[in-house]
Amino acid sequence: MKFIEILMPMSPRKLSLIVCLLIINCFSSVAANTVSSVSIEHNLFKIGDDMKWRLSSHHEKDWSAVKGGLPEFQANYWIRSHILINQEMISSSTDQMGMFTTVAGSYELYWDGVFIGKSGIVGTDSASETPGPIYKISAIPKELFTKGKHIISFRVSSYHSSEELRTRNFYMHFGRYEELLNNGYVEAIIPIVLLGGLILIAIYYLQLYFLYSKEKAFLLFGILCFSVAGLLIAETIKSLIIYSYDWHLSRLRWISGFTFLIAVLLPSFFLTRLKMHCHKIIKILFITILISVFILNDSYDFSSKVMFMISFISSLLIACIAVINKYKGAFLSLIGVTPVVVVMLLLPNEFQDKLFFPSFAVLILTTLFSLTLHMKITRSERDSAIANSSQLEISLLKKNIQPHFILNTLTSIEYWIEEDSSKAIDFIDALADEFRVMNTIYSKKLIPLRQELELCQSHLKIMSYRKNIQYELQYDVEDLSEKIPPAIIHTLIENTLSHNTYSASNVIFQLQQKKLESTFEYQLKTPLGSSSKHKPLETRLGSRYITSRLEESFGKNWEFKEQETKSEWITTISFTSNKEI
Repeated sequence: MKFIEILMPMSPRKLSLIVCLLIINCFSSVAANTVSSVSIEHNLFKIGDDMKWRLSSHHEKDWSAVKGGLPEFQANYWIRSHILINQEMISSSTDQMGMFTTVAGSYELYWDGVFIGKSGIVGTDSASETPGPIYKISAIPKELFTKGKHIISFRVSSYHSSEELRTRNFYMHFGRYEELLNNGYVEAIIPIVLLGGLILIAIYYLQLYFLYSKEKAFLLFGILCFSVAGLLIAETIKSLIIYSYDWHLSRLRWISGFTFLIAVLLPSFFLTRLKMHCHKIIKILFITILISVFILNDSYDFSSKVMFMISFISSLLIACIAVINKYKGAFLSLIGVTPVVVVMLLLPNEFQDKLFFPSFAVLILTTLFSLTLHMKITRSERDSAIANSSQLEISLLKKNIQPHFILNTLTSIEYWIEEDSSKAIDFIDALADEFRVMNTIYSKKLIPLRQELELCQSHLKIMSYRKNIQYELQYDVEDLSEKIPPAIIHTLIENTLSHNTYSASNVIFQLQQKKLESTFEYQLKTPLGSSSKHKPLETRLGSRYITSRLEESFGKNWEFKEQETKSEWITTISFTSNKEI
């Protein structure tokens, strides 16, 4: 607990600096252009299996363009890529060139009909096929990498590819062989560092929630960071672990699942952080739409893109509404989510693969800063509340252990001991009861109404002995367990007794409790004495205690009214007991 309190004002700032540096590095990495030595003219495919299709002389009259999509069913098929290598690239390159390829199947590679590599073992069914890695880096012999046009042929079998995988992409990239081998690890460095930052942030805010403050915003932000970290792992794993292509669908499911979580958590976090209320029907409709996109859409990439679009635009609308209505933290939320939406709309094709994590890092940075300010304000208010509560406890004790009260009480005890020892014992018991109740409640912020009534009854019993008048409290209440600030009714009764002189032998105080939805109202009727010096709330010393207690417990959601009639002084206290403050 102490560890969290020490870290709370500083850790988010340090994490914010780390994330800021990561953003710069991420955008620098994305902005860096790789030099391409080869231009790809077009890619064609045809279902079937004929070794003649590897030859450059083969005519492609009945072949289909790969852009239209590779076969969505398990089959044998060929892909032919037409490329152009210019002389400048040949002259400037002394290193061996390589080719990065990825196909959802096992395949053999042919360069102008010459075999140069394979991924797995091509078969005619699932039993004869051995799944190959999801991507392959092949070295191109120098004697084959010459100026001019070339044809690269892929002999493919996809019998271990699930038919649930509706989108089968084909990708090919050329570069220096050594650079291609190391490129995956180089590209993974920044995501791995970002991954570490996300996990640290997630752990930090989950610790805050479970050990320090039960704020739902902390819980949602921690889970959100863990979900982004999970998505980052699912996206980056292909650069670090060369898995076989039959695992590709499982990876896409993980990506889609984490995308769904992020899409749900992000607007939920903004609503919770900004303390905005959203109708349940809207929430149900929002989640229903996301579930429908998640389950019904055939393309994992497209469904993820749609879920992100729905989530981020919804979050942007929430932030805009919050700014218009001047909610605390709204402006920083708007600054955080706007870059993500702008990048998503302007660069939709690059967003999910390259720009999501850098742009989301901006959102993480602004959110960290916003939560830091929020925690600083909350801690300041908590410290002030603790100090005020301590002062109120002292005031409550002082109010009931005043020198003149003790002196008068001791004088009364002395009198009763001399006149009637049995009454003296009853008087001392009543005094002990009042102090016992006072000792039980003085350190509490709220107490059950039954304890407050017990305190009032004890005090009236003492005053009955002291002034030889029968004081009685009658009450009409619905809920004795309802909690109120300690000693506020007791203070009102004590004030009445201090400022009134009664000639009657029996004085009755009447307390009524009313409940209107979430609001409780207490009305205390006190009789005016033959000599009354009753003062309004603003001028009484006890008012500071009552108003401080009400404000401490209910913020601004309370009301205090007083009214004088010919025979009574009516005091009304109302407050909202279950409203989140």
